[in-house]
Amino acid sequence: MIVDFYDAEVIVNAKEQLLSDVAGIKFNVDLPHIPRRRDGELLATRTAEDLLTVNENLKLNKLPCYVTNKPDAMPSARLYVGDIMAAIMKLIEKCSRR
Repeated sequence: MIVDFYDAEVIVNAKEQLLSDVAGIKFNVDLPHIPRRRDGELLATRTAEDLLTVNENLKLNKLPCYVTNKPDAMPSARLYVGDIMAAIMKLIEKCSRR
């Protein structure tokens, strides 16, 4: 969902902010190596995976609260669950075949 909705630049900026915030907090968890910089074709995907790696390894209640000033611009997870998304995907596939 992250990669489908956000540009690679936005994801990279979010990762930089998160890693910066994590570096300033003492955790009792050793994170796996997460490269500060990624390049290449799958930049957005790999960077999003890095964000999720941090999420899986840390207690996020110790991190600052992140908010947005544009909640309407955020993707809805409900679009990725259930029959509605399947129906939309089928419609897109039909259109692309034409």
